[in-house]
Amino acid sequence: PDAPLSSGGRIFDLLRGPHATLLAFDWPDDLPTGVPAHRVDEARDIYDVHEPTLFLVRPDNYIGCVTTSVEDVAAYVKLIGQ
Repeated sequence: PDAPLSSGGRIFDLLRGPHATLLAFDWPDDLPTGVPAHRVDEARDIYDVHEPTLFLVRPDNYIGCVTTSVEDVAAYVKLIGQ
C-alpha cells in the first residue's frame, strides 16, 4: 500500500523509475548503497513492521526481498542485475 511521508511525499513517489528501491524501517545503521534507499520509519504502522527491516522493491514494484540483513539485500540486488 501507499503511505504518506513526513517529507510531504508518498511511498509510491519513492518507487518511481526503472530501478530497485530500498525502503528501510527503523534501520539503525547506514543504508546499503547500490540502489536508491530511503528511511520510511513513519510508515511502519501501515506496513505492520515491528523491528528494523529492509524491503527491496523491484523495478516492477513487486517486493523482491524483506530482510533484517544487509547481505540479503546485496545478494538480491546482484541476482536481479541492478
